[in-house]
Amino acid sequence: MTYIIPIIIAIITGIPGFYALWVQYKKDKVDISSSLIKDALSLKDEMKEDKAELKTQFDTVMLMFKDLEKQKDSTDKQLISINAMFLKAEHEIALLKKSVKLLKKRVSYLREGVDTLIQQIKELGGIPSWKPDNLDETEE
Repeated sequence: MTYIIPIIIAIITGIPGFYALWVQYKKDKVDISSSLIKDALSLKDEMKEDKAELKTQFDTVMLMFKDLEKQKDSTDKQLISINAMFLKAEHEIALLKKSVKLLKKRVSYLREGVDTLIQQIKELGGIPSWKPDNLDETEE
């Protein structure tokens, strides 16, 4: 029994220390929880701000994309118009080439006729009052 009294005294004197330790543990637990809640709320606010900023950036990119689509549509229309003009020009060039070819044949034919007439005048003893220049048909 001599050991029981010191043990009881030790337990009684230890209770305040144990109680202080337990109270501090609870307080630390509450502080940690409070700190975690504050950090979580702060992160939540930051995430809201980031989300709003990302939405703004996304909206800006979408507007730019829509503008680019409009520009592409306009460019496509212009390209179609230019292609039509190009095809028309090609057709006109082909017609002009055909006309030039026919005119060259006609000029050649007329030149031969003029040369024949000049030769006939000379054969009849006359002197032609006009004689065409000796132009090469390839000159333009």
